[in-house]
Amino acid sequence: MFLAVVLPNSLQITTAAFLILCACSGAFAMQKSRNILIIFALYGASLFVTFTYVLVGVIRGATLEAVFQVITIYAISPLLWICVAIAIRSRINSEIFAKWIAFLVISAATSVAFFFYLFINYGGEAVAFFIETANINLNDGYVGATMSVYGSFIFLTGALFASPTIIKNLTLRIFCLICVLVVVVTSGRSALILSMLIGAAIFLLFLKVDRKSKSSFGGGIALIAVFIFGLCAYFYASSIDLNLIFQLFFEELTSGGGEERVEQAIALLKGVGDTWALGAGHGVGVDYVRSEIYPWRYELVWFATLYRVGLIGFLIYFLPLIFYFSRFFWFYRKRLLSRLDVFMFGGFFCALLASNTNPYIEAYVFQWMYIVPFVFLMLKSKSRTDSDIAVESLRAKIS
Repeated sequence: MFLAVVLPNSLQITTAAFLILCACSGAFAMQKSRNILIIFALYGASLFVTFTYVLVGVIRGATLEAVFQVITIYAISPLLWICVAIAIRSRINSEIFAKWIAFLVISAATSVAFFFYLFINYGGEAVAFFIETANINLNDGYVGATMSVYGSFIFLTGALFASPTIIKNLTLRIFCLICVLVVVVTSGRSALILSMLIGAAIFLLFLKVDRKSKSSFGGGIALIAVFIFGLCAYFYASSIDLNLIFQLFFEELTSGGGEERVEQAIALLKGVGDTWALGAGHGVGVDYVRSEIYPWRYELVWFATLYRVGLIGFLIYFLPLIFYFSRFFWFYRKRLLSRLDVFMFGGFFCALLASNTNPYIEAYVFQWMYIVPFVFLMLKSKSRTDSDIAVESLRAKIS
């Protein structure tokens, strides 16, 4: 988790090796249960779609490199992350996992600080470890950087704003919120600003989740408001132009992610129409080429998936999302959601939206953002009865 969250794409071979090692460890310790069988049944359905449309792609001229990438990303990597997620959920309780979260947030923010310091003082070569083509823009009040860890922060920002009280220690919670807010404002990424806003909205929607700690949730609202106000005041007084940053954010949001993404969407939807929504096959692109190196890959993953596997294949790929959202709101109606559930939901929802503008879901180092929340919720117990919930609710009202 540390390598995937804090150093994505920096140590790819090492990360892959640890992912395989941890997945094997988790697989050997896995216990059979109904929900685990459901997880693997959904994985099996997506696997059938993947190999069917890999075959279609080969028939239509997909290269061996494309086939290898598709099988790795759509078949092997998800299986490994499923085993890791099941092992974490089975072995680590919520309190320990919350400490993991705080550690990962602080570590990721520290890596951003090191990146800025090294780049500003020693140039792009000094940060080649983080990313090959490093860049920081500090012109005319704008702040922005190119760094892979911002992909992780899309999840972490939405998750932490959705459920800040998952970190029980007040001082640590404050520090983590400061870290995330500073990263968001200095990133120049519209997706991070949007994650912050969505996370805050989810936080307000699910205020009543933690009935035993109303004061903590009130404190969470106050903390978010105070830090947003404080940071706005600080950056307003400094050389960073927040008005410009938010103006560019809204311009990108209203333009559909920029001209290139709009052109991609048009070309991919045309391809869907040309294939009668039956699927053109994995490893096959449209006339519009986004990457000369990998011409079958696109940033708009949802549109690209619909083009590659057709409407039926797209719906089968979408089944885990249906299970996740339906199960989440079932727990919500039964008043069984925990702070960890809301944390995961906030991060998952933001990462899901971001996947349609950047292909995070097609990178094995970022697939944890989608698989870990799904597995965690699928393995959440439904054992408590409605009468138990009613008694707890009555006790909460009396207290």
